[in-house]
Parts: sequence; structure tokens; C-alpha cells
Amino acid sequence: MTGKEMFGKAKWFSPSSDYSQPIFADTFEAPDFDMAELIICGLGFFKAYINGRSVSSDLFVPAWTDYNHVDRYINGELYKDRFRHSINVLKYDVSLHIKPQNNIIAVLVGPGWYVKYNFGKVKLCFKIDFYKDGKLQGSFYSNDTVKWTKSHITESQIIRHEIQDFNVAPEGFIENLTPDSLSDDRWQKAVEIEAPESDYVFQTTPADKVIRTLSPKLVRDFGDIKVYDVGQNISGRVKIDISGLKAGESALIVYSELINEDGEIDFATHSWGKPQANEFISDGKAKIAAAEFSWFGFRYFSLTSNAKPIVCDVIHADVPVTSCFMSSSYALNWLYDAFINTQLTNMHAGIPSDCPHREGRGYTGDGQLVSGCGLLLFDSKEFYKKWLRDIADCQDETTGHVQYTAPFVQSGGGPGGWGGAIAIVPYNYYLRFGDLSVLKEFFPRMLKYFKYLDDHSENDLVVSDEPWAWCLGDWCTPDEIKIPVPFVNNYFYVKTLEIAIKTAKLIGKEEYIPELSEKLNIKKAATVKHYFNESTGDFADNIQGANAFAVDIGLGDERTFQRMAENYKKLGMYDTGIFGTDIVTRVLFERGQGQLAFDLLTSEKEISFSTQMKKGATTIWEYWTHKKSNNHPMFGAVVKYLFDYLLGIRQKAETAGCKDIIISPVFVNGLDFVSGYITLDTGKLEVTISKNEKKADVTVFVPDGIKATLLDGDKALVLKAETNKYQYKL
Repeated sequence: MTGKEMFGKAKWFSPSSDYSQPIFADTFEAPDFDMAELIICGLGFFKAYINGRSVSSDLFVPAWTDYNHVDRYINGELYKDRFRHSINVLKYDVSLHIKPQNNIIAVLVGPGWYVKYNFGKVKLCFKIDFYKDGKLQGSFYSNDTVKWTKSHITESQIIRHEIQDFNVAPEGFIENLTPDSLSDDRWQKAVEIEAPESDYVFQTTPADKVIRTLSPKLVRDFGDIKVYDVGQNISGRVKIDISGLKAGESALIVYSELINEDGEIDFATHSWGKPQANEFISDGKAKIAAAEFSWFGFRYFSLTSNAKPIVCDVIHADVPVTSCFMSSSYALNWLYDAFINTQLTNMHAGIPSDCPHREGRGYTGDGQLVSGCGLLLFDSKEFYKKWLRDIADCQDETTGHVQYTAPFVQSGGGPGGWGGAIAIVPYNYYLRFGDLSVLKEFFPRMLKYFKYLDDHSENDLVVSDEPWAWCLGDWCTPDEIKIPVPFVNNYFYVKTLEIAIKTAKLIGKEEYIPELSEKLNIKKAATVKHYFNESTGDFADNIQGANAFAVDIGLGDERTFQRMAENYKKLGMYDTGIFGTDIVTRVLFERGQGQLAFDLLTSEKEISFSTQMKKGATTIWEYWTHKKSNNHPMFGAVVKYLFDYLLGIRQKAETAGCKDIIISPVFVNGLDFVSGYITLDTGKLEVTISKNEKKADVTVFVPDGIKATLLDGDKALVLKAETNKYQYKL
């Protein structure tokens, strides 16, 4: 939809200066109506008020997209994107906010990602449609009477810092506005601007909200500064009471994931050693203060002693958790809980980010890796549907290159593990929801992506990427990355070709299958030629999970998997990066080595999830060895296998939509109890297992409308839509 189709006669406005945190306002009269609907977009983020009442509890709207074309400079050279662009628009029922006469609409706009990444100045457009008995009675549009003034926010850089000065605009300024207020000299005429050229869509992805609150605990008092612990790593903000401050006096919050041995704030895991901070400058009046247009990733914060913390708001996308996992393994319980917390704190403004505090970007590598978990364990259909659009938007329409982040920000990545999101995420979405339309949309994009990989191949190995890019293979291995980059990228080429072949069959494009199959065989043959050792059966010296990569795409012989398993039995811990960890774990479960997979997941050696747990982590680290961020979801992709194998809940092969379920648990030593559920269309599918050396008692609750079959060796028992009990002999 074009901007004209979305907003009709409404005009776009910006401030008459470069001020990035303005308040826009206008007055309006209402016709006789029984329903009023506000259609609005403020870029980067906005909060709208009518007659002093906020129209919504939404935060950080509209969702982040690749809004409109902008000339970008990469390494000093102009980069002209060939992307599709989209802008999200919000729609609110404001019927109860409006009076017959003397109404005022005020909109606080902040820079968000829009200004941070140079898409343009902050801007606003809105209309209010009035209906009576379902018929449109009239509309009020943003027009030449819109005015603007400075807000209390003087600086705002998302996930970095925000400064508020209540001497510029006192607390309650927006809430107390009246139509007469706009005659004050502080208000200036807003400047009409051209509407951004983009595809306008109504936002369906869940907005961020304050999901819950936590009470901070004082851990150190340094006199002029006090340090507090929230108890877990979160994304959000701290609300403080600055009632005791004199006019012009400021209070400062500094956020961090860590404190040092002396109890001082340590922000080494944040943005290249730079602090995240809030500063509030008082006008001498009592008030509660909190960030408006920035969230922060933290567990600890320091606060100047002239102010008091009230509460910590946990903020992320309003995406419910629709799963549960608990067991007799403390390590697995921690892993599930840590992943849930990590994923939620990385769901902001419509994207799954890498971290909530350092970069906050929608990395396609991280995102595709955990998309299986994200789609299974949360009510995330609309969230991922929006991110799929972002992935499509930022594919280069000419070359087929898929960016390393969606929306696009110049970042590091690789053509396989990151670019493969163009096939992996839509296919995972199809598997979860059975939505063929997504595969139909993305199939041509997969073909463009393959062309890009071919253009960056030599000797049928993917060996290069964009000139300014890193061209990574795997990432975040415990020590130096040794697994060959072309080997990893060819693995992803093969995996995405397999997805494309399945897609072609599903959507009636069988004519593409011969060419895709030939390409698949060529890429496999090249991988064998360059990396297979016939004397040992190893690929790339079996380093950092290389044999698992090969086995997963059907390469090697019986020695390949055997030597991989022997290596991990001897090692007793992971040696892999973000992709290898996921692949090794799944391949072990799939090939009857569930005990070894469990042992790796619960290992207490140095490179393990238990190490993070023992060091007090409540979210999953970016690196095994704790180099950088404390909050990255990517290693948590393995959590899906707690459900697929230890609980045994798997979708039947060649089906989609989670309507046909297989229950086939893997029993392992060291796990005597496990219970959990996932939520399907008609309710929770729940499995509970209690076992000893001789038997395992399994209880399965199947919701209505779901076909579920329990497997025990060659036996297949069709379960009823109720509570089912079964005993395995071990």
C-alpha cells in the first residue's frame, strides 16, 4: 500500500530544526460518532496522546524496518541499495479518548533506529476516522495546523543513552495540554515534508510492552553512588524517584551486565566498553522518571544517591511463552530457562536481535539458527512473519545477496550461515504453521540467492562474499576458528538447496527440481573432493564438528560419524561454534547417540553450558569463554532438542502445521524425570516421563484435533485426545 492509500489527505511533518525528540500537537472537533480510529506513524518511534491520555501501552512503535531508500557509505564508498522498503503503521481504537469538542492530539516522537541509521529526520503522519453505525462520518488529518515544540528529552540514542531535562518540558506537560496551550510562544509551525517512498503496512507484529517488574536490591553503597542488582539479566529500564533534587540537579543511572570484585559497575560486555546510561535533570518538582525511547540490557545498575530506584521494568515484545520444560537435570532446566529469558530480551521492535545492549540488530545468522526454537516455544507467528518480510526486503534484487542483518545495517557475517536465512526461516515457518504462501513468496528469492552463491564460488566451493564483508563460516568457537570457511558455506548451500527442492515439490514448481538436484550433487561432490580424507573418513580433520556437518548432508562413510562420536566421547565437551554446536547435538540425537548428546548438553567441563550456569548467568553468553556479551540466544538453538528428543515430541516427517505428532522419547542415564509441553492450535500437548533402570512411565496429554502416535520400537500406538499412559521396558 502506498502512503497516499494509507493516509489519504494526511500530510507528513517534521520539526523546523534538527531536533530529534519533538512533541507534535493539533486540535480537532469530532462529528457525531460511535467509533473513532487513529491511524498513525511517527518515525523513528512515537507515543500518542489524545486529551492527555495515552492511546496505548505500546512501546517502540512502529516496528523497525528498512524504512525507505537512503544512500549509505561503506568503507567510504557510496552503496546504493537495491532493496524493497516497508514502513509499519499503527491503528488504534480511540473512541473513548475523544470528546465532541475541543480535542487535542499530542505525539511525542523519538529518533529510534530511523535517525540512528540516517534514514532521515523524525517525522509524523496521522489521521482519525470517525464512524457511526459502521459508516465513515469524516476524518481529521495531520495538516498545516500541526505545531511542534521541544520535549523533556534532550538526547536519545537507542540502547545507548537518554537524557531528560524537565526544565525544558515539565513532567505531565503532554498530559496537561489543552487546545489553548498551542497559542503559547514555545509552539512552532511544523514543516511539511514529502512522504517516505515505501510500502506501507499495518503493524501486526506484537509491540514492546512493560511485561513485568522487578525490585532491585542494594549491593554496594559508595556514598555518592549506589549499586543495585535486579537478580537476572533483563532488557528494560529503571524507574527512579527524583523528588529530592533541586532545580538543575541531575540523577544518573548507569546500566551493566557485570560488577567487578569491588562491587563497581563493569560495562566491558556492553558497546565496546561504553556505558549505557540515563540522566535526568530536575526542575525541582517531585516526579518519577524513566527512559522513554531506549531500552537497556543489564542485571546491575548504579544510581547517584540523590535519587531512589522505584522498580525495574522488564520490556520486550509482547510474545507469550507457550512452552514449559522441567527435569531432574539442573543443567537442562537452567538451559531452557536461560534460553527463554535470552530470546525474550532479544525481541524488540519486531526483530529477533543478537543482543539487547551492544548492537541490537536482527542478525540473519543468529535469527535463522534459533528460529526453530522461537517458532515452537513462543506464540510468535506474527513476530516471525514480520521478520520474514524484513529478510525479503533487504535481499539485493539484482545480485541475490542476503544481508547479515534484517533490517540492513552494515555488519559481519557470511554467505552461508547468514544468507541461508532466506530459505531456512521461511521453511521453519512453514513447518510450524503449514503456511504454503510463505514458501511461494520465498522460492524465487531462494533461486536468486543460489545465483549469488554461484557468483562467489570457485571450483564449486563458496569462497567469497561482498567486497566489504567478512565471509564467515562458523562463529564463536571456543578458540581460533579452524573449521574451513568454504566447507561451512558449502554445507549451507547444500542445506538450502535441499529446502528449495522440497519447496518446489510443495508449491508445484517441479520443473526446477532437476537443475536444483544437479547443483546439489555438484556441491556435495566438491565438498568431498576438497575436504574428505579417504584414509580416515574425516572431513576437514574432524575439527570443530566438521564430520557432523558432513554427515548432516549425507556425506562420508560409516567411519565419519563413528569418529565424530568417538571424538566427543573423549573430549567430553563442545569445541564448536554457533552452527556446529547445533548440528553436532542434533546429529547425535538423530543417529542413536542420545546419551552422548545429553552428556555434552550437561557437561561440567570448561566449554559447557554448566560453566555459564555456575558463574551465575541467567542468559546465554555470546562466547563459550565469556569474551563479550552475556546475552546472545544463538547457542540456545539446542533447546529445541530437549523437546524433540528428551520429551520425544516431533512432527511426523513430510507433514507441516504440527497436526500430526510423533511421541518417541530418547531415554538416557542421568535423566530420571522430564516433563514439558508445547502449545498447538487447540491446546497444550504435554509429556511427562519418570524412569528407572528397568522401565519408563510416560504420560501424554493430547489436545483435540491433533493426531499423535507413540512409538516403541516397531510398535505404534495411536493416542486419544485425552490423557494417555504407557510404560516402556528398558
